[in-house]
Amino acid sequence: MRSTVAEPDSLNPYQPPGEAPDLPGQASPVAGGPKDPRPYGWLAAGAIAVQVTSNLLLSMVSLRPDLLQGMIILMSVIFLLAGVSFFVWYVRCAANALRINPAARIRPLWGVGCYFVPIANLVCPAIEMIRLIRVTFRRDERGFLEAIAIIWWVAFVLRIVVAKVGSSDHVPVVWSAITLLAAGCIIHLILKISDRQARFGQELSVMPGRPNLQALKPGAAPATPLASGVTPAAGPRTVLPPRRAPEAARRSGDKSSS
Repeated sequence: MRSTVAEPDSLNPYQPPGEAPDLPGQASPVAGGPKDPRPYGWLAAGAIAVQVTSNLLLSMVSLRPDLLQGMIILMSVIFLLAGVSFFVWYVRCAANALRINPAARIRPLWGVGCYFVPIANLVCPAIEMIRLIRVTFRRDERGFLEAIAIIWWVAFVLRIVVAKVGSSDHVPVVWSAITLLAAGCIIHLILKISDRQARFGQELSVMPGRPNLQALKPGAAPATPLASGVTPAAGPRTVLPPRRAPEAARRSGDKSSS
């Protein structure tokens, strides 16, 4: 009887059908799995929270000119830290997304560069964030986060428009409310995506019947199904008689005929 071997299913249980169809030859997660992005996420979320808080305090408090100048310099430093930490976090998460699904339509460098390209920076940051969400989360988990990403970017663009064209006395209040909304949304996204990718790497390394990707070195081949603890089904053995050499068979036939 033919031996049967249990075939392990796809190494990535989070691939959404729209982003990564489970087809023969589909690329699997690379050896090592996603790297933990949470330290970068905590730094980015903290820097954004400090920046927004300082902006709101500065808009509500009147300072002497000398103190105001020092506060502006400090806020510029905090703004730079928040931007750099956010971009570093995004590059790490985008690289993780490509480790989860090498066929994903994610380009880490473009995800950062699109913020500085006119016209494209009106919509592309939200698109890239949604793509990151779709690779990181299952279909039943990502709908709410996609809505959060849209709200975040609409609020971010709207706060810039309000700050530039607003002339009413209510502008500071409206601007502050929009700023808090945008900051809350992006901090929520950073923490959720970071935590999910970190847990994905941990779950992937301990799944029964799967190779331990985190234990593999770059370039090493994953374990085969037999080496992963899956054994062929037992069956009856059929013993075949030994085959005689062609020359011996011919001589035996000549002797019998004579």
